[in-house]
Amino acid sequence: MNNLDIYPVTDQRLSEYYGFTQSEVESLAKYYNLEDKLDEMKKWYDGYLFGKTEIYNSWSIVKYIASAIGGNDYSCQAYWINTSSNSIIRQLIEKSDENTRQKIENLIAGGSVNAVINQNSVYSDLDVNNEDIWSFLLFTGYLKQINSEFINKRTVSEMVIPNLEVLTVYEDTIQKWFDEIVQSERTPELLEYFLDEKPEEAQKEINRWLRKSISFHDYLENFYHGFLLGAMTGNDEYEIKSNRENGTGRTDITICKYQTREIAVIIELKVAGSFKEMETMCNTALKQIQTKKYAEQLTDDCYEKVINYGIAFYGKACKVKMSETVYATED
Repeated sequence: MNNLDIYPVTDQRLSEYYGFTQSEVESLAKYYNLEDKLDEMKKWYDGYLFGKTEIYNSWSIVKYIASAIGGNDYSCQAYWINTSSNSIIRQLIEKSDENTRQKIENLIAGGSVNAVINQNSVYSDLDVNNEDIWSFLLFTGYLKQINSEFINKRTVSEMVIPNLEVLTVYEDTIQKWFDEIVQSERTPELLEYFLDEKPEEAQKEINRWLRKSISFHDYLENFYHGFLLGAMTGNDEYEIKSNRENGTGRTDITICKYQTREIAVIIELKVAGSFKEMETMCNTALKQIQTKKYAEQLTDDCYEKVINYGIAFYGKACKVKMSETVYATED
């Protein structure tokens, strides 16, 4: 047993035996009357390339078909990828430096990464910030090779994320990692900046947190919403509510000193389409607070002081603006 031949994913030999080929998947779909789902199955489970042979993940195809013919939801979901811990992706995200993080962001956005392929990479010796990590991700199915060149006696491959099933791993792992960081490292400063009417300091603190994140696709408002809620929780003196009914609408975030009713904070969030647009979106958020009379509801509830903030986000940047503070009037 000391003369084994190894055929890696870049080798054409035996390539059709590592999973289902296109024709095999088409035959399965036809047999089980799932031909209308072929495009969706391709997006989720195709994309692997062994040598020059296009291969589907056979485990996921079988699991999906079994679920579909069993009367369950016909929508594709992650199957194979949930059979492992995905620890290599977690390690990649947790320990990556700025250069590696930029490469991860580019991959998730649909781009590619170029790296020298080392077929002798050993998991225990991996450093997520050197070239060998990309070889390991290729050989374990988290990347696929779309092009290669032989340069200076070395194979340099261009690689992408193979399909939607694997993409969900990167996205879910990034989200869980960032949520855990926010929960474990949160400090009281951000909440205090809002309470002390210091929008510039709050802006600096939020931007500091955002620089730690790894972007995937377009940041959505619910991401920023959840991030701010997580970063400010933990102070029992204040009640932090999401989507609270105020005035003629719902405020994104409301912070209240409930027992004494000394102070309340209203935060309205917007996502800008460009860096330059953040100023305008902050003003739009503040205008919404005024138009929908969010602060009036709180002063009617006997809060002595209401501070209003409009926050606009664009990617890993934010801008915080504060409008004139509203005080309760004595009857």
